[in-house]
Amino acid sequence: MYQIKQIPTDFVVKEISNFKIKDKGQYLILKLKKENYNTLDAIKVVAQKLHIPTKDIGFAGSKDKRAITEQMISIKIGHHKEYLDSKLIKEKIKRLELRDIALEFLGYASEPITLGDLVGNHFEIVIRNLSDFSFKTPGKITNYFGEQRFGGNNIEIGKSIIKKDFQQACELIATQETKEHLARKKNDFVGAIRLIPKRLLRLYVNAYQSYLWNRTVKELVQQKLKIDDVPLIGFATEFSGLPDELKKIIKNNLEKEQIELTDFIIKQIPNLSLEGSCRKVFVEVKNFKVLEKENDDLNSGKKKIKICFTLPKGSYATIVIKELF
Repeated sequence: MYQIKQIPTDFVVKEISNFKIKDKGQYLILKLKKENYNTLDAIKVVAQKLHIPTKDIGFAGSKDKRAITEQMISIKIGHHKEYLDSKLIKEKIKRLELRDIALEFLGYASEPITLGDLVGNHFEIVIRNLSDFSFKTPGKITNYFGEQRFGGNNIEIGKSIIKKDFQQACELIATQETKEHLARKKNDFVGAIRLIPKRLLRLYVNAYQSYLWNRTVKELVQQKLKIDDVPLIGFATEFSGLPDELKKIIKNNLEKEQIELTDFIIKQIPNLSLEGSCRKVFVEVKNFKVLEKENDDLNSGKKKIKICFTLPKGSYATIVIKELF
């Protein structure tokens, strides 16, 4: 069986952005290079070191933990007028003691970086533990969400939040902050949930949406139904324009999960209420190249290959690797 991510340098991700960098603006733009951190944890470390709230740091997409990744981040300058001086901020960055995180000054912008500013990602991946060098060159792939989307209890937490079972969500998340809050205010599960960063809570709900999407698309593939777009379910999902076969699969899945569209309206934490959106069932793997073919230095008697390719935002390199072998 092939292996990826055996060491962090085996998996390199560089963000492709359409974000416009300027010479002036109210947001500082930096390149964040990290290893052994997911994006949210890296942002938290940077915020602590710069003594700013994590909510003041913007980014376009979450990147893997066990990898070397590069992406742009924005920092709201606000009262930090020293950030307006590029020489001062460069010196400040140099002095920061950051383990496995590197920051590089790029410039300024008038708006923060958001999810819409990501075009795609370029990957360089070493695949190890191979018996030979044979594989299928990818063209289009089924655009499944990768396993990293569902790490830990993400799906279960997301469903608990959607079903308003905040007690179960607290038990599954179980951070020090939520435990201490519930010790002080017994049964205030909503209050405890609100202590968790909104970006992380949204990630849990997104994980459940992604789980439903993968289930639906898997059934489409099994039934050999050719449909280009499948909705990520939310409270505003419209069934009227969907093909009958797709409509039937989605409704059956929702019934099995005992979920209704209105469950995605979360009045207790309004910014977790998700309208839903659409996702392409198939995406093209672009600029695919084999960079190296060698004996595997980490697995005796085996081979390794190094490949590179580009994917649109929201698509997973791990799905491409599955298609290869």
